[in-house]
Order: sequence, then structure tokens, then C-alpha cells
Amino acid sequence: MATNLDTLIAAIPTAEDGHVISREYHNSLRAALAEMASRLSATAGQTGATTFAPTFSPNVPQPPWVITVGVADKTSQTGADGWLSISLPDGARIQGMTVKGGRSGAAPIFQIQLIRQSLDDPTASVTLISIPGLTTPAMERDPFEAKGLPQVAGITSPAALNEILTVNNSDFKYLVRARLVGAPTDATVRIYGVRVEYLR
Repeated sequence: MATNLDTLIAAIPTAEDGHVISREYHNSLRAALAEMASRLSATAGQTGATTFAPTFSPNVPQPPWVITVGVADKTSQTGADGWLSISLPDGARIQGMTVKGGRSGAAPIFQIQLIRQSLDDPTASVTLISIPGLTTPAMERDPFEAKGLPQVAGITSPAALNEILTVNNSDFKYLVRARLVGAPTDATVRIYGVRVEYLR
């Protein structure tokens, strides 16, 4: 059977007054519709991902991350705090976030979060993803890779969760925040990249 959609459409007989609509009309139309449905399902629900360099802006008055050629580094201080504005495809549904970096030494508080913030009210922020396990001994290596899945506090309804996780660039902006507190001065903590996965 032909797989070219133009060929399938051309094979549909032209209806004329006085002619009986035979099985050829029905079957050729059915074949063209089946091919269209197949192509639509192949393009719907595709997964995608966007990777961001960790060029964190300082979260004053906390110590900043030091940025050198796409890598965020802790300074000799015991902490760092910064945020990064990210751009995601409108209408995509956020599926997860992956962070790559390197760490040696303790990190009592080490958080990397994906946040949705209202354009109308900057105080109305929702944490969509918080990367787990960054303070554990398992992440004391270079490189490490850690992934977080969506988990929004106080949301139990699937419909409400779907709404919050669907990218809406008209009403919200999306930020990644990286916060480190209480690390020894000689500890090293680096962030190499942040990847956000989504379904569209």
C-alpha cells in the first residue's frame, strides 16, 4: 500500500452526481485518514530537553557563584546562592530536571530547584522540582549527576498538577536556583550544567 499522503489523497475518487459511492470511495478515504492519524500520533507527545549553562545571577546579599566559561564554582566562602532565568517551549509539560557537577567535602545544605514565578506577583513562586540527594556521600564525586522529578507541595489533583507543570510563558517565568550553605571553606562544589526535560 502507498505510504505517501499525497498519493493516498489522489487515489480517492471524485464524487459525481448519479454515480454510486462504491467501496473504493470508502476504502481510499479510510486509507488516507489512517495515514494522517499515524503521522499525527508520531509527532504528538515527543520528549525534548533543553540544557542551560549555570550562569547564576547573585542572590544578594548571599555570596555569589563564580562563573568561568560555563561552570559555576563555590568560592572560598562557606556558601553560594544564585538564580538563572531559563526559556522553555510554551505548552510543554515539564517532566524532570537533571544537574551535572562536581563536589568534594561536605555540603550540609545544597539545593537546586526549578521555580515558576508569576509575572504579576514576584512573591508568588512555586517550586516545581527540587533535586534530591545533593548533600549525600554518593554525590561527593566529580562528576556527579542528579535528577529530580516534579513534586509540588500541596497539590494532589492530577489536573492541577498538569496545569502547574505546563509551561505558560504568558503568565509565568521559570528560574533555576542553586543554594549552598555551611560548606567548609576548602570544600569544592561545581555545577556544570542544568537540563530540563519536557513533553510536547
